[in-house]
Amino acid sequence: MAEKKQGDHRSGFMSQEEMHECDEFLGKLEMNRGEMADYYNDWDKIQEAYAMNQELEDNAPNSRVNIVCANIEGQIDGIIAQNIDVTCIGEGPSDKGFARWGEIGLDWTLRKNRIKRTLDRFIRRFKLFGHSWIKLGWDADAVKKFGLVELTCPPPQQMFVDQKITDPLHIQDADYIAEVMLRSRRWAEKEYGEIAEAIHFGTSDRSPIFAKEMTTDDEDAFWLVQRWFFSDGKLRMQEMSDDGVLLRDSFKKWDGKKFAKKENPKPYYRYNKYPYFLLACYYEEGKLLGFGDGRLLRPLQDMLNDLYDQIRRAAKPNRDLFDPNSEVDLDSIDEDDGPIPCMNPNQNHKTVQRGNVNPALFQLIENIHREVQRVIRFSELMMGQQGMSDTATEAAIQQQQGASSLDRTKQMLEEMLVDLCVYSLDLMMEKYGAAKFFRISEDEDKFEWIDFRKLNSVPAMVPADDAYIQQFSASHPEEPKPEWMALLDEQGKEVTKSVDLDIKISIGAGLPTNKAFLYEMFEKLGSMVATGKDGVPKNVLTREEIRALAEDFLGLPLDDEELNAIPLQMPIPPQGSMPSAMPGANVGGLTPNGNPAMSALPGVTA
Repeated sequence: MAEKKQGDHRSGFMSQEEMHECDEFLGKLEMNRGEMADYYNDWDKIQEAYAMNQELEDNAPNSRVNIVCANIEGQIDGIIAQNIDVTCIGEGPSDKGFARWGEIGLDWTLRKNRIKRTLDRFIRRFKLFGHSWIKLGWDADAVKKFGLVELTCPPPQQMFVDQKITDPLHIQDADYIAEVMLRSRRWAEKEYGEIAEAIHFGTSDRSPIFAKEMTTDDEDAFWLVQRWFFSDGKLRMQEMSDDGVLLRDSFKKWDGKKFAKKENPKPYYRYNKYPYFLLACYYEEGKLLGFGDGRLLRPLQDMLNDLYDQIRRAAKPNRDLFDPNSEVDLDSIDEDDGPIPCMNPNQNHKTVQRGNVNPALFQLIENIHREVQRVIRFSELMMGQQGMSDTATEAAIQQQQGASSLDRTKQMLEEMLVDLCVYSLDLMMEKYGAAKFFRISEDEDKFEWIDFRKLNSVPAMVPADDAYIQQFSASHPEEPKPEWMALLDEQGKEVTKSVDLDIKISIGAGLPTNKAFLYEMFEKLGSMVATGKDGVPKNVLTREEIRALAEDFLGLPLDDEELNAIPLQMPIPPQGSMPSAMPGANVGGLTPNGNPAMSALPGVTA
């Protein structure tokens, strides 16, 4: 952080207690940052290897074989290409009726936040550096002032956690979580008004990893420190500049001259937990932050570069030696064709073989590529590479192991997203002050009117007692006996509660997103024949159904000519023989052993 100025520049609007508190916290933050120096150096080297920005050496081949980027991006593609599905289930009978509202609202929130773009950055940092953050906030101006839960992915070098915490699962027990952000003078003046005049711009320490080079624009910049902590058990947020100017405090209000304490302040968010979510890749015991595939792959990439340097040094072209008395016209050696004039080339010319490369170097390169797959359990086959397998069985095993590695990452990510969605739903229930039409994503022509405020007052239900059942049956004799009844207080009024939903996130649920694959699957289903409940063979999909699916899922309108060009297998009425395609025998065009079913091929019957 920048050197703190004398207290007098803040004394006009900050109390001695406030100045001391800000200075004390900035001191803790500076110590925290010093303890993270080793992490910064490690992340810097990993980032250089990922982007192939290693320093070039003079008079060296400087080979650059990138395996870090290829493997990290391959894993990202394997996760991001999957569908993300939100499911809500009511924990009680009164919650069940509002589960669909929860699903629609959370799905809408994720779509508005471009969740895949956020997860792309999140997973990259998770795999490269070993951990990654997601922050939850509230943007009151979003969606035409309706408001939106905002999801961001803070850079790892700008996050600081109480150093007593050594387990990422226990960050809610931290004394503080702080985020440091670079902001401009113009932004500060718009955000804080006259308080921004006290900020000392342009002297911030820009040594953190990934910081940009110093420019003239930095003279109007400062580091904004956002501190989250608990006071009297309530979540509190403070914002200050890197030279100790208090800019905002959720427990205080600015009256135009100074900060005044609020009476009985509320938690910054009703959920009353830190709005940060941390996920670690590989754990290091006793440390909050883990390590990732970047640390495992970087030395292997360095070894490959060194081996390729050795090969390039050894694989030099042959040298031609000439006797000075041979009268060789050296200028003609560079010509494409033509004889080289000399007195006696057989006696005055000699070729020295120099391109001998040790075969062991190539074996080492192959072994390193095998080691890459072993340490991260991600197969090169999944990146479209030929791979190291000798048989189809080995290739299938490599593919399966690579998928298992991605499944583990997806499961960890799903659990974190569940926690995030629980927090988000509570924030929507707290912040939304009006109802709104929400488009149901599966059908653009269907909408639902949702008022999240009603989720705060769901009737509390209990098992129906005999008196209630008798009273209900007397007034509704034809209806079945009720299983539940509303809980009443001492005054006879219905007791209400906040909705309680069991939220589940599935990554990879539903149909795949590859449109070419989907279109091919629709065609194959159309060419399949199965016997219906009435015993009559029918096409699994008709041409009109294929037209509807192609338009709904692919955005591809098919005209009659294109539709009629799709080959369909004509159903053959049963004549004492089995139908051409048994139900379930070749679903998706595959037989139970995984091979393509003959009936799935256009124009071919089983």
